[in-house]
Amino acid sequence: MTMIGYHEGPERRKFPRTKKQFIIRYRLFKGAEFEGGWSPATTQDISEEGCYFTATAPFENNAHIEILMKIPASREDLRFIAEVQRCNRLSDKAMEVYGVGVQFVRLASSDNFSLVILKTYLDKIMPVKG
Repeated sequence: MTMIGYHEGPERRKFPRTKKQFIIRYRLFKGAEFEGGWSPATTQDISEEGCYFTATAPFENNAHIEILMKIPASREDLRFIAEVQRCNRLSDKAMEVYGVGVQFVRLASSDNFSLVILKTYLDKIMPVKG
């Protein structure tokens, strides 16, 4: 199995992830323009700083993608610009599948608003530790 951008070592995340599935659409962001159309996916886990999902094409580390996400707490899609932190091939079969870990980056006020809505929702559904 080929691993691209696979991280081994101590946990670097600031916020805990929860195994929660949300429907997303994503597209590659290059320079000041988007490349290609929207692709559907489902998150496998998520936190207020990023998420992990599967894709049918690989991404380079540090690539930027736009993500539109549906969550129960919002009638509108949440919009994020995210940076690929890792991408690893999950399948050696005829259909290639890649696991993609992204970190949300704050580039516009609408993205910050989406992060606030996501954080509020995750705070409600995640168990309190202590």
